[in-house]
Amino acid sequence: MTVLLPEPGVRWPSDVEAAVYFTCAEALQNATKHGRAGRIEIRLDATTDAVFFLVHDDGAGFDPTWDGRGTGLRGMRDRVEAVGGVLQVSSAPGRGTTVSGQVPLPGTAS
Repeated sequence: MTVLLPEPGVRWPSDVEAAVYFTCAEALQNATKHGRAGRIEIRLDATTDAVFFLVHDDGAGFDPTWDGRGTGLRGMRDRVEAVGGVLQVSSAPGRGTTVSGQVPLPGTAS
């Protein structure tokens, strides 16, 4: 697993941290439980305006247009949107999955 993080000691508002943390944790769980990924990359970055995150795996992938998914993807989207953010999910059978997004920092527009 590769994890790329911003400068140590950087803290964001607790609701932003929680949204990013739990979304990345859910994506990581999905990659190992459902995707059977062999390699997972997690990236976090921030500007003065927003926090950006990405979880990419080389797992089984899935058809993102299929409506029979569980509540995991919906929960991730709801959590990120609740703090004004945007979530993207890109996947295809046999091609892994990428969950990425951005959450604006308070006092900034997205």
